[in-house]
Amino acid sequence: MKCETLDSELKINCPDGFHKMSKDELAAENCYGDPPKLCLTNPERHIKISCSFKKYNPVAAALADQKGTAKAMQSKIARLMNGYNYSLKRFLTAGIGDFTADGFEYSYEAQGICLRGHLLLRTNALIITSTVITAQNLKRKACL
Repeated sequence: MKCETLDSELKINCPDGFHKMSKDELAAENCYGDPPKLCLTNPERHIKISCSFKKYNPVAAALADQKGTAKAMQSKIARLMNGYNYSLKRFLTAGIGDFTADGFEYSYEAQGICLRGHLLLRTNALIITSTVITAQNLKRKACL
């Protein structure tokens, strides 16, 4: 299992069967902002794991509420995915590397395929987002 590093801050294991996406592949992932800084994919299993970060003023970041940031991001994604049968499943707390992060689980449809995702956010001087997208071999109603 290879290990990838994101901006010398976060080490992410690259599971067997996954590869790091090229710059051209990353550019195609720009659905709600800048392309991810790192994206691992397994095309055979229809799974993508992406990570991004944005540096903020440490004082402003200290005032940020991680749960509030997750809720705001969920609202933004819900608006942008209007027309894709977007559905919020739940809010959650999980780990990104050595950090604890807040986020949410959701589903949507693209090209007739039900997709499920998790988005996790860690706020400090560096806001890290990690998204996992998987294709589900389920009937359409199971995605709603």
